[in-house]
Amino acid sequence: MTDTNEPGAGWAPPSLPSAVQKPTLPPAVSPSRTPPSNPGLGGVDPTAPMMQVVPGVAAPSAPKRSRAKTVGALAGVGALVAAGAFAVVTITGNDEKGGAASPTEVGTLLTAALDNEDVLGVIDLLLPGEREAFRDPIIDTFDNLRRLGVLADDASLSAIGGVDIKLTDVVVRDTTTNAPEIVNLELSGSATVSVDGEKVPLGGLLIDDVFEGERPDMDADPQTEEFEDVPLTVVQRDGRWYLSAFYTVAEQARADTDLDIPATGVAPKGADAPEGALDDMLEAVSDQNLERLIGLLDPTEAEALQRYAPLFLDDAQAELDDAGIHVSISDTAFSVSGSGSRRFVLVDAITRPSASTATRRRCARPT
Repeated sequence: MTDTNEPGAGWAPPSLPSAVQKPTLPPAVSPSRTPPSNPGLGGVDPTAPMMQVVPGVAAPSAPKRSRAKTVGALAGVGALVAAGAFAVVTITGNDEKGGAASPTEVGTLLTAALDNEDVLGVIDLLLPGEREAFRDPIIDTFDNLRRLGVLADDASLSAIGGVDIKLTDVVVRDTTTNAPEIVNLELSGSATVSVDGEKVPLGGLLIDDVFEGERPDMDADPQTEEFEDVPLTVVQRDGRWYLSAFYTVAEQARADTDLDIPATGVAPKGADAPEGALDDMLEAVSDQNLERLIGLLDPTEAEALQRYAPLFLDDAQAELDDAGIHVSISDTAFSVSGSGSRRFVLVDAITRPSASTATRRRCARPT
């Protein structure tokens, strides 16, 4: 690993979020698929007057306005169902390129896709590894919501049922970083949201058991809120630019420091067998080797963490060493199930005696 940056105080490792908290644009996930000729636009011209692109301009220093508030009719069950219908769209399929030709085009296509409730267009912009990380949990969530009756059986898999979003006067600003393949965007504009309650895909469980057999009145007149400087980070891969949730979180953490993005991060290093990966992980825990732990994580999910780790790794390792915690793990036994590129490893037996005099542990044999 090569790192020419000194670790700085105040920088904490980015977590691996399910969603980025700062952006107020509606979250979405959807199937990755072969994009149409204008992916994610739903027939909308990205150069239309509604979108102003300001390349190379830094974020304004004016005071931030309040973030867009959730429309009242989406509160409670309405928010759950509408967000569920939006977020759990199946994301199977195969997109060949996806992304966009430039950083600002990501913002343009994202805005156009959201404005047309085109969740497939939104997902088409995500970094391919992040689509892979989200796919199975989202599919399982959608199936379970329908099975439990939270969502209706005929809930749409390609649009937000009953929710209409209109984005206007959107300005996209891009700011380069010291890493040419990583660019920060800021989006400002207005969002108008309206709800047609009859089209929200409420399932029978909610209608019968929660609302006593009567569909609740969830209609909401259009409400408009301004959003300003919503931060997003885009990453270049093989000549295309992609939106990244994990890099967005990492960049927001780095923004509070004067540190550059490391030229190289922690190199991922897996094992030859599924059980070997877990065995190496436990060994790294026993050795309290943070760099090895981070390197063993799936780069599909932990790419941003691995890239930014040199910013905090030395300080974090020193604090861990000073804590005086000693752990010894031995007598492990595993069983492996599954096939293909993903396997499940069950810990059949493990002994965890601790050498620390401050902590007394007992042997455990989970099954």
